[in-house]
Amino acid sequence: MAAKCRVCNAVFSIAGRFPGTAAVAIRNRVDVPCPSRIRVESSPSQLVIKRRWFTPMAFALLPFCIIWNGFLIFWYSIAFATNGPWIMILFPALHVAAGVYLTWYTAALFLNTSTICADFQSVQVSHSPLPWPGNARMASERIEQLFCESGKYYNNGMITYRVCARLVDGSKTKLITGLQEQGEALFIEQELERFLNIEDAAVPGELRHL
Repeated sequence: MAAKCRVCNAVFSIAGRFPGTAAVAIRNRVDVPCPSRIRVESSPSQLVIKRRWFTPMAFALLPFCIIWNGFLIFWYSIAFATNGPWIMILFPALHVAAGVYLTWYTAALFLNTSTICADFQSVQVSHSPLPWPGNARMASERIEQLFCESGKYYNNGMITYRVCARLVDGSKTKLITGLQEQGEALFIEQELERFLNIEDAAVPGELRHL
């Protein structure tokens, strides 16, 4: 989608001047190496990317879970043993919910693996063995472009990353979130684009490549 002027020899883009065309910045980039927590299994008809959740932070959260839940068990043992008032039972309800979530998250850090399975019909994302939100499935033919974004900041300054897909209808959907390393997000994008034969193109607001 470029043209050359016969008079002055200037070369300029004509993308977007005809129906069904748009300006797309195709680029070449340096290969992103496979991160240590990611394993890839590939064949001509299927790509499987597995990412372990485990990080040393799991060991730091474990004693915190024990202390938090131990206090709640102690609190409720006193409440029920003394037939305490209803406020004594209801007051820690939010703390119980936080304890359940924290314990489940810590267990998931030790046990879970995210699996991205792509073939020429679909791209599927699942988290197991402990159930976790974020499972997804979309038709491969609907994916126009893949790109990475910065995710949520935490109080300790840590930032997460996510891989997103821009679909042929112009909408955007999150493919996988909560990645703790920039290289993980970029590697997943790179491998999926190669398998699905998608040219890497710039997307406004995307994460800068390494």
